[in-house]
Amino acid sequence: MKAKEELFTEEEIDAIEGDESIYSERVRDALLEDDELSPMEEAFMRGYEEAIS
Repeated sequence: MKAKEELFTEEEIDAIEGDESIYSERVRDALLEDDELSPMEEAFMRGYEEAIS
């Protein structure tokens, strides 16, 4: 039985734990690409990012 593939590499995890949050564009894009985030959720989060900028 093959183990589930990691969503992020060790380097990506370090970056996420450092500065980035779920609201960062890079993380959103990765989640959207891996079907962990729906297009509607991504649009909501993009609106959040624009509101705080």
